Amino acid sequence: MCILRTSPWIFEKVRYVQDLFSKKCQCWTPAGSNKSELVIYYKILIINCVMSMSDPIADLLTRIRNANMRNKKSLEILSSKMKLNMVKVLKDEGFIVNWELDEKGKFPELRIWLKYVDNVPVIRKITRISKPGLRLYSKGKDCKPVLNGQGISIISTSKGIMSDRQCRADNIGGEVLCTVC
Repeated sequence: MCILRTSPWIFEKVRYVQDLFSKKCQCWTPAGSNKSELVIYYKILIINCVMSMSDPIADLLTRIRNANMRNKKSLEILSSKMKLNMVKVLKDEGFIVNWELDEKGKFPELRIWLKYVDNVPVIRKITRISKPGLRLYSKGKDCKPVLNGQGISIISTSKGIMSDRQCRADNIGGEVLCTVC
């Protein structure tokens, strides 16, 4: 029997694991042991490996959701202009305590302090609305309040990223990025 093509899970060339970890990895010797173990930090992996992210906004929302579930005080993410503007809207609307941009190093990092009232997170639900596969847009007058005004929609407009309240006041529409309540 003749095989016309190879199976998709069989690769022609397999790279050794040693090739993935280059010179920037740090080695340390545990106390009382002669073995040398390889310690790889998350930031070093980001620098060494080529990572592609199809939806950085969903990554931001997922990290906030996970930190809320674990009752973390703060979280750190890699920064971008879109993420920074979304965090500014969350701060202005009172869903987070504060944020800070750390531009040390190769990649700028965004640190976000989450808000809790009596150890209950202020952000109860945060969901992505417009996705890369299905973009959703709304007109200025069609932006409806989330949970009768208890939550917000974050909308990307021609004048920047705004909350649904600002869009209704200015009668500006745009892409509905997410809802927070």
